[in-house]
Amino acid sequence: MSPTFIKTDAGFISYEVELNTGKENFKGAEPAYIIRRTSKDGLNFTTFSNSKIVNFSTSPWKSVNPAFAPWHIHATYIDGYYFFMYGCWRS
Repeated sequence: MSPTFIKTDAGFISYEVELNTGKENFKGAEPAYIIRRTSKDGLNFTTFSNSKIVNFSTSPWKSVNPAFAPWHIHATYIDGYYFFMYGCWRS
């Protein structure tokens, strides 16, 4: 849900918020995860099972309220840095 896309020299990257609907998709207890998928053409992205969970060194939304979880995301890549903006919900 609510993907954001970045064009790179190698193709495209999609960052997506996925709700944790049970142990079949995510082993952790977080209410939502941000995953990363890639595509060479911008249309055919890696499957969910081949996506990567984005592990942040901190979860900035938790410093506002530990019950918050990501809901919407926007990402951009500028001068060698990724910038993320999150909308959160109370889980």
